[in-house]
Amino acid sequence: MHQILTAALGSFLASLGFGVLFNIRQKSKLFVAGLIGGAGGFVYELLLVLHASDL
Repeated sequence: MHQILTAALGSFLASLGFGVLFNIRQKSKLFVAGLIGGAGGFVYELLLVLHASDL
């Protein structure tokens, strides 16, 4: 479980970083982009733990 949460946090921070890099002006949109990235990382790691294919 720790691995999944760490990956979700990393994806959240990476999405925030790309949002800053590409100059998203509104902070609310920047936070939403981070949440979506974190959710994607969470789902990806969860499926890997459940032995789903990563293709």
